[in-house]
Amino acid sequence: NTDDLKETVKEMLRGLYDQFGCTFVISRGASELWVQNSRFFSSPTVKTEVVNTIGCGDSLSAALTVQLLQGVKLQQAVIEATKVATKNAKSIHPGSIV
Repeated sequence: NTDDLKETVKEMLRGLYDQFGCTFVISRGASELWVQNSRFFSSPTVKTEVVNTIGCGDSLSAALTVQLLQGVKLQQAVIEATKVATKNAKSIHPGSIV
């Protein structure tokens, strides 16, 4: 059950955040992303026709890092990074989006 899983993960992430002060972003493929910093939130993915999943997580991580380094707030950075990962999933040549 996804709701039970989500609640379990939320509890675990909250504990880790409280202990270490780290932000967590969990990518779940076509399912919503789960994010924990001072609060937990979900971010939807974009439905798309997937051609190739190679490098989608790398694309998401790289785009998220760039957004955060540019001072974009976490929630918006996750949304933008998801768009980049989605572009990668649509490409037959993973990692070649610009």
